[in-house]
Amino acid sequence: MRFAIFLLALAIGCEACHPKMGPVAKPTTPGTTQAPTTTPATTTTTERVWVCDDGWTTVVRTMGGWCMKVINLEVSTANEAEQTCTMAGGVISSVENDEEMQLIGTLKNVDLVFLGATLKTACECSTPSVCTKTATCSLQTAYTWSDGFTTGTQVFAAAQDSDYGDALFWLDEAYGPQIIGMHASVVSSTPTNVVCGKQAT
Repeated sequence: MRFAIFLLALAIGCEACHPKMGPVAKPTTPGTTQAPTTTPATTTTTERVWVCDDGWTTVVRTMGGWCMKVINLEVSTANEAEQTCTMAGGVISSVENDEEMQLIGTLKNVDLVFLGATLKTACECSTPSVCTKTATCSLQTAYTWSDGFTTGTQVFAAAQDSDYGDALFWLDEAYGPQIIGMHASVVSSTPTNVVCGKQAT
C-alpha cells in the first residue's frame, strides 16, 4: 500500500503527499523560446500655445502665432503710422482674414486704421486721383501685404474704389469692414489709428 501511494504522489505532483517535491513544470518544445510581451507606445500631440506681451492680442495665422495691437493715436500719414509701430516694437500689421478684420474693429476707437499693405510698383501713379484702373491694378489687386507674416488676399476682396496708396482699414456701421486706399503723400483729415503687429513666442 505504501508503494502504491508513493507512485500516486509522483504521478500527480502532490506536494501534500510528498513535501519534498515541488510543482511540476510544464514541458516546453526543444529549441523554442517564449516572446516577451510588449505594450505599444502611445504619442500625445500638444497644440502650440502662442504668447504675446501684455496689451497685445494673439491670433494664429498660417505661418504661426502673431500679436496685434491697435494704437489709438491720431496718426495722419503712413510714415507716422510706421514710426508709431516701430516705437512699440513691431511693424504695421497686415490682415490675413475676416476674423482679424473684426478683431481690429473691436480694438479701434475711430473708423480709419492704417494697415500694412503697400501699392505694387506696377500700379504706382504720380496723380492717384486720375490713375487708370485696370483689371491688374484695381484696388482689389493693386496691393501686397508688407508685414512679412501674412498670407492670402481674402481681405482685399472688400476693397472700396478709391485713390491708390497706402492701405487704410475702414469700419462703417452700415457696410462693415472694408479697405480703402490713401496716397502716401495725402494727409488724412480724419483721426486715424494704426494696427501694429509682431511675431508671438
